[in-house]
Amino acid sequence: MSHSIAFVTKGGKSPFEKISKTFLEDPQLFFSKVLPGETIEKTFRKYNNFFGGQFFNTCFVLWAFLLQCLSDEKSRSCSTAVGRIVACCFSVGKPMPDTNTGNYCRARKRLSEKALHELVVLAAKDMPGFFP
Repeated sequence: MSHSIAFVTKGGKSPFEKISKTFLEDPQLFFSKVLPGETIEKTFRKYNNFFGGQFFNTCFVLWAFLLQCLSDEKSRSCSTAVGRIVACCFSVGKPMPDTNTGNYCRARKRLSEKALHELVVLAAKDMPGFFP
């Protein structure tokens, strides 16, 4: 399967591995076990839902959206989501996006509802094994 240019990093690895690592491997969250990066990538690939963009591509937008959904009320704004993307870019020495939330909100709207639904179902099926 070929990757679009927006989703290939050096060495041919998916950016889902690198960008989502901080989120998916957080020891306080179960995502690394319930929804590993390869499962997320496979699901979005299944629905042909990779969209490009230097900042507001599927991987960045999904990462910011998941954090937005799981954050407390004060941290759920689109501004905070864009701020996280800006901070991520800054931390790795990459150019940073404009802090206007419009591009993020339009990109978030492009996330496949079917792919998101499938990920929720997969996570729900695997969750019982993580609790006594």
